[in-house]
Amino acid sequence: MKYLMYILMFIAINLYAENNLPYNHQIPSANQQAQKEINSKKDFIELANTLKQVISYGDYSQALTLGLLYMNNYPFQKPDLKKAKYYLELAFQHKIELAAIPLSYIYNPYKSIETLDKGLKTANQKEKLLLILREIEIVLNKLYFNKDVVKHSIKQAMPILKQTDNPILKFAVAHLFFILRDINTANYYLNAACTAHNISNDLKKMCLNDPFVQRREK
Repeated sequence: MKYLMYILMFIAINLYAENNLPYNHQIPSANQQAQKEINSKKDFIELANTLKQVISYGDYSQALTLGLLYMNNYPFQKPDLKKAKYYLELAFQHKIELAAIPLSYIYNPYKSIETLDKGLKTANQKEKLLLILREIEIVLNKLYFNKDVVKHSIKQAMPILKQTDNPILKFAVAHLFFILRDINTANYYLNAACTAHNISNDLKKMCLNDPFVQRREK
Protein backbone atom coordinates (compact mmCIF):
# COMPACT_ATOMS: atom_id res chain seq x y z
CA MET A 1 0.00 0.00 0.00
CA LYS A 2 2.97 2.37 0.29
CA TYR A 3 2.93 2.92 -3.46
CA LEU A 4 -0.76 3.81 -3.30
CA MET A 5 -0.02 6.29 -0.53
CA TYR A 6 2.58 7.95 -2.75
CA ILE A 7 0.24 8.11 -5.74
CA LEU A 8 -2.57 9.94 -3.98
CA MET A 9 -0.25 12.20 -2.00
CA PHE A 10 1.47 13.18 -5.24
CA ILE A 11 -1.63 13.89 -7.28
CA ALA A 12 -3.48 15.64 -4.46
CA ILE A 13 -0.61 18.03 -3.80
CA ASN A 14 -0.48 18.89 -7.50
CA LEU A 15 -4.22 19.39 -7.74
CA TYR A 16 -4.40 21.57 -4.63
CA ALA A 17 -1.51 23.65 -5.97
CA GLU A 18 -3.24 24.10 -9.33
CA ASN A 19 -6.35 25.44 -7.60
CA ASN A 20 -4.51 27.59 -5.03
CA LEU A 21 -6.25 25.80 -2.19
CA PRO A 22 -4.90 24.66 1.18
CA TYR A 23 -3.23 21.30 1.46
CA ASN A 24 -2.11 19.76 4.73
CA HIS A 25 -0.33 22.46 6.79
CA GLN A 26 -0.09 25.16 4.14
CA ILE A 27 -1.49 28.67 4.51
CA PRO A 28 -3.93 29.53 1.69
CA SER A 29 -2.35 31.37 -1.22
CA ALA A 30 -4.22 34.57 -0.44
CA ASN A 31 -2.15 34.80 2.71
CA GLN A 32 1.23 33.83 1.29
CA GLN A 33 2.66 37.30 1.84
CA ALA A 34 1.59 37.25 5.46
CA GLN A 35 3.17 33.81 5.84
CA LYS A 36 6.49 35.04 4.43
CA GLU A 37 6.53 37.90 6.92
CA ILE A 38 6.31 35.60 9.94
CA ASN A 39 9.93 35.76 10.99
CA SER A 40 9.52 35.91 14.75
CA LYS A 41 7.24 35.01 17.64
CA LYS A 42 6.03 38.62 17.57
CA ASP A 43 5.05 38.36 13.90
CA PHE A 44 3.18 35.14 14.62
CA ILE A 45 1.22 36.63 17.52
CA GLU A 46 0.38 39.78 15.57
CA LEU A 47 -0.96 37.80 12.61
CA ALA A 48 -2.92 35.45 14.89
CA ASN A 49 -4.47 38.43 16.71
CA THR A 50 -5.36 40.12 13.42
CA LEU A 51 -7.05 36.96 12.17
CA LYS A 52 -8.96 36.58 15.44
CA GLN A 53 -10.23 40.13 15.09
CA VAL A 54 -11.37 39.51 11.52
CA ILE A 55 -13.10 36.31 12.64
CA SER A 56 -14.91 38.26 15.37
CA TYR A 57 -16.39 40.43 12.60
CA GLY A 58 -17.88 37.32 11.02
CA ASP A 59 -15.31 36.34 8.37
CA TYR A 60 -15.08 32.65 9.22
CA SER A 61 -12.94 31.90 6.19
CA GLN A 62 -10.11 33.34 8.28
CA ALA A 63 -10.80 30.69 10.93
CA LEU A 64 -9.51 28.24 8.33
CA THR A 65 -6.44 30.44 7.83
CA LEU A 66 -5.84 30.66 11.56
CA GLY A 67 -6.30 26.94 12.05
CA LEU A 68 -3.73 26.28 9.35
CA LEU A 69 -1.41 28.84 10.92
CA TYR A 70 -1.49 26.93 14.21
CA MET A 71 -0.64 23.71 12.35
CA ASN A 72 2.58 25.18 10.97
CA ASN A 73 5.93 24.44 12.56
CA TYR A 74 8.16 27.49 13.00
CA PRO A 75 11.57 27.66 14.72
CA PHE A 76 9.94 29.88 17.34
CA GLN A 77 6.48 28.28 17.39
CA LYS A 78 5.59 24.59 17.44
CA PRO A 79 2.25 23.40 16.05
CA ASP A 80 -0.64 23.79 18.46
CA LEU A 81 -3.13 21.18 17.33
CA LYS A 82 -5.60 22.00 20.08
CA LYS A 83 -5.97 25.58 18.86
CA ALA A 84 -5.80 24.48 15.24
CA LYS A 85 -8.67 22.05 15.81
CA TYR A 86 -10.77 24.74 17.52
CA TYR A 87 -10.49 27.21 14.65
CA LEU A 88 -10.79 24.63 11.90
CA GLU A 89 -13.95 23.25 13.49
CA LEU A 90 -15.25 26.82 13.82
CA ALA A 91 -14.66 27.33 10.09
CA PHE A 92 -16.29 24.02 9.23
CA GLN A 93 -19.34 24.81 11.37
CA HIS A 94 -19.79 27.98 9.30
CA LYS A 95 -19.83 26.16 5.95
CA ILE A 96 -16.13 26.51 5.11
CA GLU A 97 -16.09 22.98 3.73
CA LEU A 98 -12.38 22.92 2.90
CA ALA A 99 -11.61 22.99 6.63
CA ALA A 100 -12.40 19.27 6.50
CA ILE A 101 -9.08 18.69 4.73
CA PRO A 102 -6.72 19.93 7.48
CA LEU A 103 -9.08 18.50 10.11
CA SER A 104 -8.52 15.11 8.50
CA TYR A 105 -4.86 15.37 9.58
CA ILE A 106 -5.96 15.80 13.19
CA TYR A 107 -8.89 13.39 13.43
CA ASN A 108 -8.64 9.61 13.34
CA PRO A 109 -9.21 8.07 9.89
CA TYR A 110 -12.86 7.13 10.44
CA LYS A 111 -13.85 10.53 11.81
CA SER A 112 -11.91 12.11 8.95
CA ILE A 113 -14.02 10.19 6.41
CA GLU A 114 -17.19 11.21 8.23
CA THR A 115 -16.15 14.88 8.23
CA LEU A 116 -15.12 14.87 4.58
CA ASP A 117 -18.44 13.23 3.67
CA LYS A 118 -20.28 15.98 5.52
CA GLY A 119 -18.33 18.61 3.61
CA LEU A 120 -19.15 16.91 0.32
CA LYS A 121 -22.87 17.50 0.88
CA THR A 122 -22.61 21.29 0.65
CA ALA A 123 -19.30 22.00 -1.12
CA ASN A 124 -19.10 23.45 -4.61
CA GLN A 125 -17.83 21.34 -7.51
CA LYS A 126 -14.16 22.30 -7.21
CA GLU A 127 -14.20 21.78 -3.45
CA LYS A 128 -15.89 18.39 -3.83
CA LEU A 129 -13.04 17.24 -6.07
CA LEU A 130 -10.48 18.18 -3.42
CA LEU A 131 -12.48 16.65 -0.59
CA ILE A 132 -13.00 13.32 -2.33
CA LEU A 133 -9.34 13.10 -3.31
CA ARG A 134 -8.36 13.57 0.32
CA GLU A 135 -10.89 10.91 1.31
CA ILE A 136 -9.47 8.43 -1.19
CA GLU A 137 -5.96 9.26 0.00
CA ILE A 138 -6.97 8.32 3.55
CA VAL A 139 -8.58 5.09 2.36
CA LEU A 140 -5.54 4.04 0.33
CA ASN A 141 -3.22 5.07 3.13
CA LYS A 142 -4.94 3.79 6.25
CA LEU A 143 -8.26 2.05 5.57
CA TYR A 144 -7.53 -0.08 2.50
CA PHE A 145 -8.18 -3.24 4.55
CA ASN A 146 -11.79 -2.21 5.19
CA LYS A 147 -13.64 -3.17 2.01
CA ASP A 148 -16.86 -1.47 3.16
CA VAL A 149 -15.01 1.84 3.45
CA VAL A 150 -13.42 1.32 0.04
CA LYS A 151 -16.86 0.71 -1.50
CA HIS A 152 -18.23 3.74 0.33
CA SER A 153 -15.54 6.00 -1.10
CA ILE A 154 -16.23 4.70 -4.59
CA LYS A 155 -19.92 5.51 -4.09
CA GLN A 156 -18.99 9.01 -2.93
CA ALA A 157 -16.60 9.54 -5.82
CA MET A 158 -18.77 8.44 -8.74
CA PRO A 159 -21.18 11.42 -8.88
CA ILE A 160 -18.22 13.82 -8.66
CA LEU A 161 -16.39 11.90 -11.38
CA LYS A 162 -19.41 12.21 -13.68
CA GLN A 163 -19.60 15.95 -13.04
CA THR A 164 -15.92 16.76 -13.41
CA ASP A 165 -14.58 14.03 -15.72
CA ASN A 166 -11.26 14.66 -13.99
CA PRO A 167 -8.38 12.32 -14.96
CA ILE A 168 -6.76 12.55 -11.53
CA LEU A 169 -9.96 11.35 -9.88
CA LYS A 170 -10.29 8.57 -12.46
CA PHE A 171 -6.75 7.50 -11.63
CA ALA A 172 -7.56 7.52 -7.90
CA VAL A 173 -10.82 5.61 -8.32
CA ALA A 174 -9.02 3.00 -10.42
CA HIS A 175 -6.86 2.12 -7.44
CA LEU A 176 -9.89 1.68 -5.20
CA PHE A 177 -11.19 -0.90 -7.68
CA PHE A 178 -7.77 -2.58 -7.69
CA ILE A 179 -8.13 -3.04 -3.93
CA LEU A 180 -11.48 -4.76 -4.51
CA ARG A 181 -9.78 -6.94 -7.16
CA ASP A 182 -12.19 -5.64 -9.78
CA ILE A 183 -9.44 -5.55 -12.37
CA ASN A 184 -11.60 -4.85 -15.40
CA THR A 185 -13.23 -1.79 -13.87
CA ALA A 186 -9.91 -0.64 -12.43
CA ASN A 187 -8.25 -0.85 -15.83
CA TYR A 188 -11.20 0.93 -17.45
CA TYR A 189 -10.71 3.98 -15.23
CA LEU A 190 -6.94 3.77 -15.41
CA ASN A 191 -7.07 3.75 -19.21
CA ALA A 192 -9.56 6.62 -19.17
CA ALA A 193 -7.26 8.64 -16.91
CA CYS A 194 -4.08 7.87 -18.79
CA THR A 195 -5.50 8.58 -22.26
CA ALA A 196 -7.43 11.72 -21.30
CA HIS A 197 -6.90 14.73 -23.56
CA ASN A 198 -6.37 16.98 -20.53
CA ILE A 199 -3.89 14.76 -18.70
CA SER A 200 -1.05 16.62 -16.99
CA ASN A 201 2.59 15.73 -17.59
CA ASP A 202 2.95 14.61 -13.97
CA LEU A 203 0.00 12.24 -14.19
CA LYS A 204 1.26 10.99 -17.55
CA LYS A 205 4.52 9.96 -15.88
CA MET A 206 2.60 8.20 -13.12
CA CYS A 207 0.60 6.29 -15.73
CA LEU A 208 3.75 5.07 -17.46
CA ASN A 209 5.11 3.69 -14.19
CA ASP A 210 1.95 2.39 -12.57
CA PRO A 211 2.59 -1.22 -11.40
CA PHE A 212 -1.10 -2.08 -11.01
CA VAL A 213 -2.09 -1.98 -14.63
CA GLN A 214 -2.28 -5.40 -16.26
CA ARG A 215 -3.18 -4.30 -19.74
CA ARG A 216 -3.43 -0.72 -20.88
CA GLU A 217 -4.94 0.33 -24.16
CA LYS A 218 -2.45 1.93 -26.50
